[in-house]
Parts: sequence; structure tokens; C-alpha cells
Amino acid sequence: ETGLLVESGRPEAVRDAVRRLLVDRELSLRLGAGGRRAVESFYNWDRVAADVIGIGREFTQPLSG
Repeated sequence: ETGLLVESGRPEAVRDAVRRLLVDRELSLRLGAGGRRAVESFYNWDRVAADVIGIGREFTQPLSG
């Protein structure tokens, strides 16, 4: 769990979510830790290297058609 979902176009839903995070310290800490884990697992050097290699392969493939 990394965040709270709010309905698009409803500013009061965003307000309520922020209030909930301000009031519920445990929830805030849990979501923050989950977000950090998600970022650390997605944005790492193995991932960056794989993306760069993939882009390089796209540019070195012969054109078809």
C-alpha cells in the first residue's frame, strides 16, 4: 500500500485524504514506507541499465517494411 486513492475532480476528496494522513500518523508512516519500497525497487541501477539496453536495441534493429 503506497497511497490513498481519491476521485478525480473532487477537491474535497483530496482535502479529506490529506486530513486523514495528518490525523492518522500510523497510516501516514505505513504509506510512506510502502512508497519508499516501491520507488527503491523500481528505480534502481538494474532497472536503469535494462531500460538503456532496451532503447539501444530499438535503435540498432533493422527497419522492416
